[in-house]
Amino acid sequence: MSKDFNIVSIDTQNNSIIINWGWVTLNHSIPLYILENLELSQQEILEHLEYMRPVQPPQYEIPTTLLDMAPAVEGVSEADTGSGVPFSVSRAQGKAALVQAGLWEAVKSYADSIEDPTQAALADIALNDTATWERSSPFLVAAAQSLGMSGEDIDNLFIQASEVRL
Repeated sequence: MSKDFNIVSIDTQNNSIIINWGWVTLNHSIPLYILENLELSQQEILEHLEYMRPVQPPQYEIPTTLLDMAPAVEGVSEADTGSGVPFSVSRAQGKAALVQAGLWEAVKSYADSIEDPTQAALADIALNDTATWERSSPFLVAAAQSLGMSGEDIDNLFIQASEVRL
């Protein structure tokens, strides 16, 4: 069995797992069978996770009227789930990718430069308290823009982050 999905993160406190299925990223409860059988091999776990795969909906053209109703997110390229760019990564994966790219100190400096106390607190939460980092995060978009990053740069960092194993 080939694994054609990506485990984005695992929340050990809530026994949940975020899986990118290629067309949708979902937060699932870890199956009780896996939690109760600690001796399962990686292959057996993958087989049980495969049962959780949602049915892929048929492809329909989205009406322009509906697309016009969605707010645009500046600084982030279109989220084409078939592109291989994950919608979210774990906080640890994101930090590791920033460290590897030599951007972590610049991101921290940006967060430290925020003068508004509420926005500074929200930036601290985004950097240090969230379980996952989403590409559409307002803080991520603002930080990336302050560093002169393009949507493609963000995509590449998210791809790099999704491959980090700590």
